[in-house]
Amino acid sequence: KQSEEITEQRVEITELCKGFTMQSEKINKQSVEINKQSVEINKQSEEITEQRVEITELCKGFTMQREKINKQREKINKQSVEINKQSEKIDKQSEEITEQRVEITELCKGFTMQREKINKQSVEINKQSEKIDKQSEEIT
Repeated sequence: KQSEEITEQRVEITELCKGFTMQSEKINKQSVEINKQSVEINKQSEEITEQRVEITELCKGFTMQREKINKQREKINKQSVEINKQSEKIDKQSEEITEQRVEITELCKGFTMQREKINKQSVEINKQSEKIDKQSEEIT
């Protein structure tokens, strides 16, 4: 009886061992699959890290470009201020020139009036001179 019981127990143990072996093989297969996935994840992680480095470099480049653009904007703003100052000076000079032109025009009007007076006086003097000449001839 004991021998039969032992045999049955051995059969049960053998079946259990077969089950354990099958479970162990499944676990090993899953472990191999997990390792493959882990390798793939590591590769992707490396690629992501490389991309992050590239993105960081690009960002540095963009930042440098932005700084250059900002400096150029500052220069342009300074030049704009200077141009506005010069424009104001030119406007003032233009006003002064216009005022001087008005003064010159008034002076020219005055000279023209003086010339007309002088011409009238000259005509009058010529008339008187002719009269004197006639009188002089009559006397002689």
